[in-house]
Amino acid sequence: MIQIHWSAAALHALRYGRFHPPDPRVPVRMAALYWRSQGVATGDIPRLCGMSKARVQRSLNAYGTGRIAQRQRREHDRPQRPLVDHRAMLEANFRPHPPATVAAAAAQITALTGIGRRPTQVRHFLHPLGRKPRTVGTLPAQAEVGAQEACTQNVWRPG
Repeated sequence: MIQIHWSAAALHALRYGRFHPPDPRVPVRMAALYWRSQGVATGDIPRLCGMSKARVQRSLNAYGTGRIAQRQRREHDRPQRPLVDHRAMLEANFRPHPPATVAAAAAQITALTGIGRRPTQVRHFLHPLGRKPRTVGTLPAQAEVGAQEACTQNVWRPG
């Protein structure tokens, strides 16, 4: 069993960290540490916190080695995308001048930010901005020349 000395300052930090987290996952970890500080058996903590036994053990071990600050820092599973910092500027630019294709959007992004992205990455970036792929219409058959001309004059106007 892990023997941890709980100082008054550590208990205060635990209480504060349970309700003022820098990351949404921190309160659960802080709750596990708090329950342990109150004398609850380590085997009961996973049930109380909704955590796995391994996560509770890792939290307790991390507290024992790195104290409370290590549990409060944010842990990112993946790096942040570079375009996130330019999102507001790109969104403001795309609203009045929406790109016709993903390639055009990629070219605009490269021109505005200097960050080059491939089409799939551009699609993933544009989707949360409300930009979705355009649907493609069909023209009438070639035998119906009058219907084709009417369609191109009404639907395919420039601008």
